[in-house]
Amino acid sequence: MCGRTFFYETLSTLVDEFGITAPPMPSNWPARYNMPPTLDMPVVRYNAETGQRHLDLLRWGFIPPSSTEGKEAIVNARAETITEKPMFAKSFRARRCLVTPSGFYEWRRTGKTKLPHAIRMASGRAMPMAGIWTAWKRPGTNDWIRTCAVITCGPNALMAAIHDRMPVILDRRDWPRWLGEEPASEAELLGLLRPCPDDWLAVTPLRQTVNDVRNDGPECLLPLEAA
Repeated sequence: MCGRTFFYETLSTLVDEFGITAPPMPSNWPARYNMPPTLDMPVVRYNAETGQRHLDLLRWGFIPPSSTEGKEAIVNARAETITEKPMFAKSFRARRCLVTPSGFYEWRRTGKTKLPHAIRMASGRAMPMAGIWTAWKRPGTNDWIRTCAVITCGPNALMAAIHDRMPVILDRRDWPRWLGEEPASEAELLGLLRPCPDDWLAVTPLRQTVNDVRNDGPECLLPLEAA
């Protein structure tokens, strides 16, 4: 799964990397080094009416539109069942996005201990995770909350040594189909939901600092060898 991320990209970096052409999100959004669900995540979406890519902040934790209280916050959607679950199917068809953190954390269990790892793109760029989004309206109000979930799949060989799931990370050439800029069948879209090649990723064992979600500074990414 993917349950903790980090983000330190600059606004200009994301705009250039993802070809954002619509007015971007506010530039004062702070770096976060230990992001749990329910926080806002930088997300790329395509607006078919304007023909532009937008960069927005959406709450991480998918609230199904049918929810009566909004207490659900589904962090990950499994690629294998995404078209079978009614809560995800509509978003898969029409509300796909790229969730773009700098990377994510995963823990490998060794005996009674869990060793944290940082997983980043080997290129040093932001990580283009396949996501879906939706909008939930708080009952009795005009308060709309836009939320997202990261799509996960089985691991590649590199990640298999750490965990049995990983986020779907999309190749740049597949972004237009995933975002809806180019036509794609359901079968073609499902074919994109696979583990990325091992050499796309860089994995770093970390100190225990990140284990406490209250720690949210650059020290969360200090490698284990620096302890």
